[in-house]
Amino acid sequence: MADPVSCGVAECLQRPWVKLPHPQIDLAQGQKTAEAARFGRRKRPGPTVLPVRPEAPRGIATSTRFRIRFEKGPEMRFISHLDLMRTWERTLRRSELPLAFSQGHHPHIKMSFGPPLPLGHRSRAECFDLELTRPPGVDLAERLNTVLPDGLRVEAYRPILFKIPSLMSQLGGASYRVRFPARTLAEAGLDPATSTAMLARGGSDLLGREHLLVRRKNEEQAREFDARPSIVTLEAGTEDSSPVLDAHIRFIPRAMVRPEEVVALILPTVDVRALDVERTALWMEVGEHRLDPLALLSVRTSG
Repeated sequence: MADPVSCGVAECLQRPWVKLPHPQIDLAQGQKTAEAARFGRRKRPGPTVLPVRPEAPRGIATSTRFRIRFEKGPEMRFISHLDLMRTWERTLRRSELPLAFSQGHHPHIKMSFGPPLPLGHRSRAECFDLELTRPPGVDLAERLNTVLPDGLRVEAYRPILFKIPSLMSQLGGASYRVRFPARTLAEAGLDPATSTAMLARGGSDLLGREHLLVRRKNEEQAREFDARPSIVTLEAGTEDSSPVLDAHIRFIPRAMVRPEEVVALILPTVDVRALDVERTALWMEVGEHRLDPLALLSVRTSG
């Protein structure tokens, strides 16, 4: 039975735990070779010629661990996080990179992702850490982009040169841009100029509150929490004459507000299911600065 997260082929040669049948040994031929070796000199092996590898790009010549930032475009908005991980695993197998695998009965590629992106969101700031068995000797972005499906694209990567905490533990928040389709505003009885003004006033009002009660309901239960600590800033603006809302949100367990929930508080008549939400950055606050996952590789932290 094929591994559910592999390429789907049960006898895939790229799966290191697949046991291939032993080659058939010709006993008669082996006996003739042994007899010939007893009479006369053995043939000396010739020099071993190693294949010439392309010169590794500067900065990755000695590294076997990398942090990769990629874009998840509109074509992949409705792909779940689990399916996204499966897509990446199949892509990495097709890339023929020297992948490192975990130990155990069902080895997996050694890679770890950042915080999951909610279903329906797109992003230009997704990241994951990847481990190889040796330096790749090729440009990772170029190699991966040739085998990635539409909607996924590697934007940048950087070698991990020293021991660091996990990607998830390093990140403290994310930035989002919410776009409002013209049809969605029209159905809510709003125009772009009015919506922009309401977003500016509503965002300022939310930031001025000490507490912000949000009620979240799922299939099993409904719960309420104070979302104010998770909101860093809210900035209203325009993009191509259409209103946008930039929300910078901290990761707070069980109390992190979603961009759609912020919009629902400011523009209650808008159908938040039709919004275009894009994650524009992942970051960690270091002093007065917000550092993205690639910049964090230059900062030595404890852990």
